[in-house]
Amino acid sequence: MKNWIVKSIRAVVFADRDAFLWIQHKLGFSGYQMAALAWFKGIVLGLLLGWWLF
Repeated sequence: MKNWIVKSIRAVVFADRDAFLWIQHKLGFSGYQMAALAWFKGIVLGLLLGWWLF
């Protein structure tokens, strides 16, 4: 019964990891640059969500 939950979470995590590595390879970024990109994306999405909600 709980097997589908574990499989779903595992699929999302590995898909996210694969996407992260693909973007890193295509852009030629280091790990620190990818962390900065993820941080910047979070800031932008947070500001847009905050503007949209309020």
